[in-house]
Amino acid sequence: MQRRWLVYVRRDSILAEMGYRDYAEYLRSALWATIRQAVLDRDGHRCRCCGERGWEVHHRRYTRAALEGSDLSALLTVCRECHERAEFTGSGRKRSLRWANRILNGKAVSPRIRTGRPRRAIL
Repeated sequence: MQRRWLVYVRRDSILAEMGYRDYAEYLRSALWATIRQAVLDRDGHRCRCCGERGWEVHHRRYTRAALEGSDLSALLTVCRECHERAEFTGSGRKRSLRWANRILNGKAVSPRIRTGRPRRAIL
């Protein structure tokens, strides 16, 4: 197995320990719905890359804490377009998590702070 996909093997192992058959089942769970809503609320429903309205949440890492929702810093609100651009190549092949994070890190901005001005995030 290629090393770049090892992160997904580890993720699936953690999810199995948590009682989920696979990632798809986890994404349908009440736990994920709660975590997702907390991240969207934290980021003001704004894409951390482009600042547009964001409805999707990207896992920057798949640690147990991130998957259980105790480490929300591992999650980013993103719009569908930015998420697709980060996760997939132009030909539709899935990128590695490391490469997707590189794409998002190069563009990511933090949510608006009290001044109402966006600032660069340290991801």
